[in-house]
Amino acid sequence: MAARLSKASETTLRGRRTEWLAAGVFDNLLAEAIAAYDRIIGLELSDIAVDGSLQKAPCGGEGTEPSPTDRGKSGWKWSVATDRAGIPIGWVIDGAHRNDSILLEPTLQAVAARGLLADAGTLH
Repeated sequence: MAARLSKASETTLRGRRTEWLAAGVFDNLLAEAIAAYDRIIGLELSDIAVDGSLQKAPCGGEGTEPSPTDRGKSGWKWSVATDRAGIPIGWVIDGAHRNDSILLEPTLQAVAARGLLADAGTLH
């Protein structure tokens, strides 16, 4: 018998998301996904790439700031570290005005928090 999903309001969905964030559901899911990938396929930590990107945030929100490249509209700056195959292993976000170089250390700390920085080879 197939499960049936009922419609839920946006308020209910946001409330659930907030509860799950507070309970660490997404952090645990992420840790499990990275560990499972490493067990089954294997992370390639000989080369790690770190890069940043600017993302629009049309509705604003916590952590957004005016973008220096988009007429002051709200946005985020993402900094992501990936293994050789492009698998994300650590990331941070900040306001849109943040320079990539400022986010390098927190991005590497996110990789270290997963216990992966000690095995890293070359950082690009």
